[in-house]
Amino acid sequence: MLIGAIWGTLMVGPAYAFFPFFREMINKGARVGVIATTIGAWAIKVPWIPFAITLLGIKYVLLLNLFVFVYAMLSGLFVEYFMTHFGKGGQK
Repeated sequence: MLIGAIWGTLMVGPAYAFFPFFREMINKGARVGVIATTIGAWAIKVPWIPFAITLLGIKYVLLLNLFVFVYAMLSGLFVEYFMTHFGKGGQK
């Protein structure tokens, strides 16, 4: 999950370019929770951080990105749990 969160943080680009890649990763055996974590961490925009710090302050931007990162990890765990217990896309 941590690798997925880091990968999601570093991703830059449009959704239409990455969602087919995610589908292919799931077809090749990637866990659904890791993909969900990656998508959640995609909300952190690294090129935006210096500009945001000048407008909003370092404390706010770091807290915001920390919360997004933690939420991405938690959402990946929740998706993994629900897909393995109630869905058809997860892997046990």
